Amino acid sequence: ASGEVSRRALDLTAECLRMNGANYTVWHRRWALVEALAAAEAETKASCTSPAIVGDDGEDHRERPSPSLVDLELAYATAMALENPKNYQVWNHMRLVSQHLGDVSVERNVRATGEALALDAKNIHAWTHRLWVTRTFPSKTTRDAERAFTERMIDDDVRNNSAWNQRFAVTFPTSSSSSDDDDVLRSDEETTTDIVSKELAFAETKIALAPDNESAWNYLRGVADLPAARGDDAIKTRLETIARKFCGDAIFSAEKDKNVVPKSDAAAPSKRRSAAIRGATARETTSDAKKESKRDFSRHATALLADVLAASGAFEDAAALYDRLVHRDPIRANYWTFMRDDARRRRG
Repeated sequence: ASGEVSRRALDLTAECLRMNGANYTVWHRRWALVEALAAAEAETKASCTSPAIVGDDGEDHRERPSPSLVDLELAYATAMALENPKNYQVWNHMRLVSQHLGDVSVERNVRATGEALALDAKNIHAWTHRLWVTRTFPSKTTRDAERAFTERMIDDDVRNNSAWNQRFAVTFPTSSSSSDDDDVLRSDEETTTDIVSKELAFAETKIALAPDNESAWNYLRGVADLPAARGDDAIKTRLETIARKFCGDAIFSAEKDKNVVPKSDAAAPSKRRSAAIRGATARETTSDAKKESKRDFSRHATALLADVLAASGAFEDAAALYDRLVHRDPIRANYWTFMRDDARRRRG
């Protein structure tokens, strides 16, 4: 209430945050105190600079300065973030402190967020903070290190959508980034087309590990929809090839959709014969047929192929695929029906 600016007031905020780490007002007050005290500390140091003490070895033997108040504050914020990893306020405080310190805080922030993600690989606050660091203090070294980090995280869990999102944001800076930043993040030998090609290949290898993983398919679509890739016939051909690779056989066969749930052993004669040999029941045979049918179909691959074909003017084939999705993906049946009818309308 008095507006006191002192170390004891700063200590009091720490005590309050110990009891309630989500109190936004206390965090706001703490940062105001840090700013004021850091400014006073800087003035004091500037006026009390001691002369150099040169020893016989020619080195300066003055005492090394103790960590600044802001340095200590980053350490405090880091500890609080690891104790309260889902706390909005503490991550915002880390951002304020890091901005005050500048690019010397990059390594410490990367290490802290790495520890937080080791506890929870999908902590959105830690991921967002890492992205802020790479964009606020851009350098090719930082970007390459972050891309390598996302690859390790995706290797650990190919379905980690946060890691996929981070990779896209770091690899392809948004329109909010300045052109100067884009130049810093790209080597002289590497063109946008080269990067797009590499990332399409990266996504394809991860799709092969888990064909039903929507994160990888979304990444593939995002890369293909970049201004540098949009309208490129080579990219369209590559997308179509990837999609067909994971669609399964006979992708335009209507008969296959009718037999999604076989009503009798007659739907799969080869299965019936093998079942008779091992004494399996008709129910077991039907179950096997269902599993086989699921393996032969990928919603994501089929949808991508349909979209690519529609964009290329092959509306009849696209409509057939959308119609198949109506039967195979009943949760989104209304959407696929709309897409099918739209393709037929555009076909004329």
